[in-house]
Amino acid sequence: MTGGKRPLAGIGEAQRKAVSWGFVVTGVVTEAPSPFDFTVHDKGSISLVRVRRLKHHGYRTELILRSCAEQIREFRELAEPTGILRELWVRGPERAWHRYRVLPETIEEVKDLPHLASPMNGTSGTEEDPGISDPEYSG
Repeated sequence: MTGGKRPLAGIGEAQRKAVSWGFVVTGVVTEAPSPFDFTVHDKGSISLVRVRRLKHHGYRTELILRSCAEQIREFRELAEPTGILRELWVRGPERAWHRYRVLPETIEEVKDLPHLASPMNGTSGTEEDPGISDPEYSG
């Protein structure tokens, strides 16, 4: 597994962000090295999440493939559990979170939160519930 210390403060921050997005978070407690930090559950979908903090800007997928190559490799070495997704959550110096789904041959950025996806200013939804948007998460 990746050498060095895990970003414990970043992992805690990512877990709190996941809860604020409406995910159910399950922590991982193990002495054995693990390629993921916690799991999130959302409307029947389960994702293994690995947190990475970057000291520089650069969130295009080709840059993340380079800067997070070891974490992505470790995720890919994990036997692919049927129906369980693998995500890399990256936070840079401006404190915004960027989510990437790790696929067998590539990664793809997760630009929206399906349960929060709606235009700004409550322009969708119903009269009683005008919709929610998360201005902190701009993919």
